[in-house]
Amino acid sequence: PLTPPGVEATPATPAPAQLPITEDIEQAAIRIAAKQLRVTADQVTLSGVKSVQWPDRSLGCPGPTDRALGGPTPGYLATVEVNGRVFFVHMDAQGRGLICLPESQP
Repeated sequence: PLTPPGVEATPATPAPAQLPITEDIEQAAIRIAAKQLRVTADQVTLSGVKSVQWPDRSLGCPGPTDRALGGPTPGYLATVEVNGRVFFVHMDAQGRGLICLPESQP
């Protein structure tokens, strides 16, 4: 599965044109996870990154007030592990993003 149990995030589809997975994108995923989970970067283990097409600019994590956030958005889905727990970092093509946590879901 692409999202953790209990998270009803909007699914991503494989990107029609694969974005390059660079070290900068991998480091962005680690930084995002560390910041959002309030841990240091060395506590985050990156398991993988893949290029995806999000349905809109919410990156598959729409908030309760989000409405029609544009069209398909290319980006990345990274899998990270922190303290034995797996998290999914949803990012745009520039490496900006967030972890979809159950409390952030509508």
